[in-house]
Parts: sequence; C-alpha cells; structure tokens
Amino acid sequence: MRRYENEHLLFAPGVLKATRKLFKARPWHGDEARLREIYSRWVDRASEAHGIYSPNLMFRLEPEAPRGAGYYDRYTKTLFLYRPSIITLFHEFRHHVQCERGRDVRGRTWMEDDARAFSLSLYKRVRPERFTEAVQAGTVLFTQPETESA
Repeated sequence: MRRYENEHLLFAPGVLKATRKLFKARPWHGDEARLREIYSRWVDRASEAHGIYSPNLMFRLEPEAPRGAGYYDRYTKTLFLYRPSIITLFHEFRHHVQCERGRDVRGRTWMEDDARAFSLSLYKRVRPERFTEAVQAGTVLFTQPETESA
C-alpha cells in the first residue's frame, strides 16, 4: 500500500503554525458552531500562509456519512464537510490550493494523490503520536499500521 503520509515533506511555516494552533484548540470536541469556528480559523491562517484567498467552509453534517466525506467545489471555492474530520479538512483545503495555483489541470488521479499526501503528512508531521494511534485504531483512510520487521 502506498504510504501517503510520508510523501509530502515541505510545508509553509505558517501552515505548520496554524495546524499546531488547531490541535491546541482540541478540534475533536464541541458542537457544530465551535468546530466551524476552529476549522474556519485554520482555513484562514493556512490560506494566508499560502498567499491565496480563503475558501468558504460549509458544514453539512450527516451522522450517517462515511469517514472522509467531503468535497471541494472549485466554482464556488467552498469546502464541504459532512462529518467533522481534521484530515478531510486538510484534504479539501489542498484541492483549493491546487485550483488557486492552476494545478487542477493535471488530472483527477494526481489531484487526489496530492491531497491525500498533503493531509496525511501534515497530520503526521504536527501530531505524530496521535496520527500513529489513529492509524493503529483503523480510523485513518489510505493508511496501514506499521509492521515490525522480522
């Protein structure tokens, strides 16, 4: 299996700083209004770090939505999240960056691989212990637990 979380190694310093602040805010606790505020603050800071306009952020919370349910609408410049998920937030934000920089012409497969690498690598870089725990628990898509060598 491809190790997306090890592929994206360079991040704008402002993105790392914004992500550390995001985690300090404990973005996995709270009601929809609190999470929207925390996530929006990260989007604004990460956009500023990239020197691009901040996209809109819409929560359309659906309890039955699968993990990772979200998408980026390039025409309205809106991130849609169907479940609170930091990794999905990072992933959909990466699609915004791709479109703002004209990289969306490289094709859907490249865009998805790049967004997976960005989101998983960013999470792992800022919170490696928490990332490893989530992978071990099987709650992170497109990853697998590390296996020990014999």
